[in-house]
Amino acid sequence: QINGIDAELFSPDDVRRVAPIYNFSADARFPVFGGIWQGRAGTARHDAVAWGYARAASRLGVDIIQNCEITDFIVEGGRCRGVQTSRGAIRAERIGMAVAGHSSVLAAKAGFRLPINSYAL
Repeated sequence: QINGIDAELFSPDDVRRVAPIYNFSADARFPVFGGIWQGRAGTARHDAVAWGYARAASRLGVDIIQNCEITDFIVEGGRCRGVQTSRGAIRAERIGMAVAGHSSVLAAKAGFRLPINSYAL
């Protein structure tokens, strides 16, 4: 609420009132201890958003290569000049990195330390 977000702290009973489908038993795999309610909040389908970005990028001339693992970066003179992939090397003037939960792991391969940590769940 300090930042202008109209969030409310919910007790387990409050959560039960708005989301009775959850398992509230004491032996539930993921027990419900409470929640945060934001009445004006929403969700987006992450896959639909990603494909929307991909379609727009493709229209702008970006080459999208699917099912291709980046295994390393090509760094020359302190600059990233390309990537090494499971299908060979790709060189470019600019490299964008959009890798979901493994950003810090991949960035470390290029010698960058991001202010985040990636962990396997």
